[in-house]
Amino acid sequence: MAARNYESFAAERKTALTLSGVRRLSSIIRKIAASWGLAAVSLFGSVARNEATEQSDVDLLVTSKHGVSLSALSGFKEDMELLLRSEVDVLLRNVNSEVNNLIAAEAIEI
Repeated sequence: MAARNYESFAAERKTALTLSGVRRLSSIIRKIAASWGLAAVSLFGSVARNEATEQSDVDLLVTSKHGVSLSALSGFKEDMELLLRSEVDVLLRNVNSEVNNLIAAEAIEI
C-alpha cells in the first residue's frame, strides 16, 4: 500500500510537523508499515519533542518481526516522505545497540 494513495492528507502542509499532526496520520502510517513488513513505528527526535521547525526532518524508529530488506526500508521511507511531505530518516530497531536503546527511550509509538 503506497502513500501515494494518501497524498491529499498532507497536501497542505506548509508548517513544521507536530506530534499531534503525525498522530492524526497514525492509522495510515501503520497500514503502510505493515505493507512493508514492519511491525511497529515510533517517532523520535524534534517532531516527537514538539521542537520541529519547517526544516526539520521526521525521525522514525521501526521494528520488524521477521527481519526486513533494505529495499523494504527504502520503500517505506519513500512512502513516508510522500505522506508527510518531509524528509524522513528511518532507523531499524536493534535491541543490542546502545544508540538504539537511547533513541527507544525517547520514542513515541504511532
